[in-house]
Amino acid sequence: MPWWQTGQGRAIAAGVVAVIVAVVVIIVVISGGSKKSSAGGGEIFLEPVASSGANPFTASVSKAAPVSTEVPLTSPALPSPAITAAAASTPTAATGLVSYSGATPGLYGGTRHISTCDTAQLISFLQQNPDKARAWAGVEGIAPSDIPAYVATLTPVLLRADTRVTNHGFDNGHATTYQSVLQAGTAVLVDRYGVPRVRCYCGNPLTEPVPVTQAPSYTGPKWPAFQPTTVVVVAPAPQPQTVIVIVDITTGAPFARPVGGTGATDGDAPLGLLATPGPAASATPAVANLTGAWINPQAPDAPPWLLQPSSDGTTMTGSWRGSGGHSGLTGTFTATLNSAATAYVGTMHVTEAGSTVAGTITFTIVSTTELSVTYQQENGPTGTFTLTRSAAAASPSP
Repeated sequence: MPWWQTGQGRAIAAGVVAVIVAVVVIIVVISGGSKKSSAGGGEIFLEPVASSGANPFTASVSKAAPVSTEVPLTSPALPSPAITAAAASTPTAATGLVSYSGATPGLYGGTRHISTCDTAQLISFLQQNPDKARAWAGVEGIAPSDIPAYVATLTPVLLRADTRVTNHGFDNGHATTYQSVLQAGTAVLVDRYGVPRVRCYCGNPLTEPVPVTQAPSYTGPKWPAFQPTTVVVVAPAPQPQTVIVIVDITTGAPFARPVGGTGATDGDAPLGLLATPGPAASATPAVANLTGAWINPQAPDAPPWLLQPSSDGTTMTGSWRGSGGHSGLTGTFTATLNSAATAYVGTMHVTEAGSTVAGTITFTIVSTTELSVTYQQENGPTGTFTLTRSAAAASPSP
């Protein structure tokens, strides 16, 4: 049950909206133990978006909700890549291993003005755990004292393709090393050469992948879209970048994020770098009209959500209210229909007692009478719940 419709939970930290958060526990079965695959071996570990993997360095410092569909991540499409020299020289490696320069416009995704990773939380955790800080810094090739300055040069983004990296966990006082594939939608920090250096969901430091010398064997939970032939690697840009051109996963339009920026300084992308969706590209399949009042079956007495799609169904706005001790809480959102007409993806704002918190929100269309809603507040809390259509529900003003 989401925090704005419940009277149970925990208080959010001071300075943000004081709401009650319900705890939803999702048990994910992953392979246990320490990952210590050799650099030249053939074992490659699969890392889904919402899995911390074995032996994570930190608790999640990701501020991005796991992407519920890969459709927004693939529009516009990535440019045609080239097969890497490393892949071409190892016939037993995955034949589809392809390389992108870290300077490729639109290689990464995100949401304009919203960070996908809490860099301050990452720095604080490492400073409070000197043993992990030493191991983490060793992987990145810096001194532990340089961690704050180094992290300040990294840029939060989302992967737009399944990406192979050398991953590093923490076990028995030392960094482990293993080859892994990170699922599209994973929140990472990239360096000034556009190369992933940190996986935000577990704080693991990342380095460039090592080609395997044996036929690859993929270990771990496979996501529906996983195909070895579509996995990519990222090569360092020829020179340091000043901005990362990112595709907005809510609109498909590019924007520019200065290297080291966390969203506040995002600006327009230079013209002509990426094709933005035009009238033909923005045409979408027919979608059910979701206009009206919707309720959470787990909180039937709470005020309904009021949804209002545009006349062509390509965008949707809405509002909701809190109940009980949070009757003064109000929320609004603006979302865009993805190209498959399966979900609305956008941003939300929640206000209570004069304080406001923003975040991302996704409405996945289960049927004409049921929606699955996933939200991620920029200050941490996340969750998933269901809304069902309630034609007879009252329509309170927001």
